Amino acid sequence: FPDASFDIAISRFSVHHWPRPESAFREIRRVVRPGGRLAAVDLLAPEDGPLDTFVHAVELLRDPSHARSMRVSEWLALLGTAGFAAHLERAWELEHDVETWLAQTAPDGWRADAVRALLRDAQPAAREHFRIAPDASTFRVGCGLIVATRA
Repeated sequence: FPDASFDIAISRFSVHHWPRPESAFREIRRVVRPGGRLAAVDLLAPEDGPLDTFVHAVELLRDPSHARSMRVSEWLALLGTAGFAAHLERAWELEHDVETWLAQTAPDGWRADAVRALLRDAQPAAREHFRIAPDASTFRVGCGLIVATRA
């Protein structure tokens, strides 16, 4: 598309599949007019390193197309580098029923078993943060709406 072609770009639960979001954000900036916006709803990884690693392992085992759920700090830094002024507009938690969630991507049996084991055997900090049910049948992940304005 030509430069400055759009008033807004929108992404819904896709950025965590992008292998190089920094390149994509630069391209989005190019095609959005000055003052235009990017609105992205996506998963938010915890700022805490071990918790981030835990949820990343769970997501990657479930879906090999998963690249990375970014921390809010990563979103803001990458968008800032790409030429946007960005902020977290809203955050919430999304509850997953584990079996329904696994069925959506139909991972190989060993992958599904590994996800179940990680959730079942999670350390107390992960159990608390992700609100993993005592029987590991449900858990919660962070989501957010990031709004970025092209400078």
